[in-house]
Amino acid sequence: MTEKLLQKKYLLFNSTLSRLKGTHIGIEVTELLMEKYPDLHIVYAGYDCGLSQKNGGVQSISDILKKQNRKYRGRVIYLKHLSHETLFPIVKHSLACVLPSRVDNLPNSCIEAMSLGSIVIGTYGASFEQLIKNKENGLLIKRDSADSLMKAVDYLMDMPENERQAMREKAVSTVSRLSPENIYTKTVDFYKKVIEGKA
Repeated sequence: MTEKLLQKKYLLFNSTLSRLKGTHIGIEVTELLMEKYPDLHIVYAGYDCGLSQKNGGVQSISDILKKQNRKYRGRVIYLKHLSHETLFPIVKHSLACVLPSRVDNLPNSCIEAMSLGSIVIGTYGASFEQLIKNKENGLLIKRDSADSLMKAVDYLMDMPENERQAMREKAVSTVSRLSPENIYTKTVDFYKKVIEGKA
């Protein structure tokens, strides 16, 4: 499955699948995406925590995705939770890694995707602004807005490939300052200053 997937054009939703993480927005916008971009696939990877319903019940997200997969002839794919070894090539080759969280705290999935050169579509007000500058090194959208996600995908699809590549390179550059080597050096320098009474 993984090798075949890497030959396709796809958006990746990579997080715990829940309303808190904005999975419902991906599900909502699927029909528009499938109709407008007939060569596009949508891939979900993560634990299925279900979608809470108004009646108090919880609906399985994997069941929703299976129905969409049948309707759109295999173009909506649920891969469940994956090991990093399996997941990272999928992240790296995605058209974009979509993280439409309602609430978050700069998730590892964002940092990992940017470090792998994937364009991240994140949400305003959920900490992604700490790393992403809209339309420079990634894209930011409104929370709980299928319309905003659709506009971001349209923008991405309309970009020439050289501009998408430049955005990917800026994403890698942005998170390179968070590498363990850089953090270690800065931490050691800070403690040296403290010990010497210069901090």
